[in-house]
Amino acid sequence: MRYIAVNDGVDTLNKSAMDITPFRNILNEMYSADVSVKIKSAYRARFQQGKFMGTYAPYGYIKDPADHNHLLIDDKVAHVVREIFDLALAGNGISKIRKYLNKQHVLRPAAYAAEQGAAGYERCFEDNEEKRYIWSENSVRGILRSPIYAGNLAGYKRIAANMKSKKRPSKLPEEWEVIPDTHEGIVTQEEFDTVQQLITSRRLPENKGGFENIFAGVIKCADCGYALRAMSANRRKRPDIIDCVQYTCNNYGRYGNVMCTAHAIEARDLFNAVLDDINRFADMAVNDERAVRAIEKRLTETDQSRAKELEK
Repeated sequence: MRYIAVNDGVDTLNKSAMDITPFRNILNEMYSADVSVKIKSAYRARFQQGKFMGTYAPYGYIKDPADHNHLLIDDKVAHVVREIFDLALAGNGISKIRKYLNKQHVLRPAAYAAEQGAAGYERCFEDNEEKRYIWSENSVRGILRSPIYAGNLAGYKRIAANMKSKKRPSKLPEEWEVIPDTHEGIVTQEEFDTVQQLITSRRLPENKGGFENIFAGVIKCADCGYALRAMSANRRKRPDIIDCVQYTCNNYGRYGNVMCTAHAIEARDLFNAVLDDINRFADMAVNDERAVRAIEKRLTETDQSRAKELEK
């Protein structure tokens, strides 16, 4: 492979020019790191001044025409936010609030943003118009957890470790940085704090019951493609925790038969089926060379056909 960088005068065919390249790369990286620090500092300074810097205003707000870094209440949907908090203060959980909003046929935040001209949301509803009115638990939770609705600016919820890292691990709401009283709140600070206490008190510990879900993020519903979730099988307790768990469609569990159908598989049955499959292929790899060659040939043919598609 020959590499040419016109600006830096680099050509891998010219060996003398390559001697300085490693040092130039180090200097370029130092420059990038310095720019990264300066940009982050500028953003943090604006954040600490209470300036909103998002591309679009959050649900329930609009950007002030006179100052795009300031938020104003959106009277068209502010009553929905108010109702969500009222329901939470009355003791309703996130799931109940979501079901209530779906029953009332309230336009979900993404659909409302698309209606207001925000880009990138319309594709979510192309195949099913009814999705515009189906709220997710994350949407409800996001509203109830956001200090924005109490008149405070929240930021630094997900921070990359460094300029090279693509990973941005989420922080708990208690760890977010908050600038108070930056705009008018839809709810009072007291109401918001009460809702946070109610939500935090219901937070379940990780790995509740001691079941280790080794198929998390891997096993999907064959009908709709959504993840299957591990849940209690609601039966008499057994000595092994795996015999008390089953997998069901997460889509059906949240939205009912509007999105998928009811079906389940026992955790023990799934574990045994996968283990049998692993053992069968392991045995084949050790004892059946002809079968291994056939699999290798099939994979090679697949790779070659894929390569032809990419060339086109």
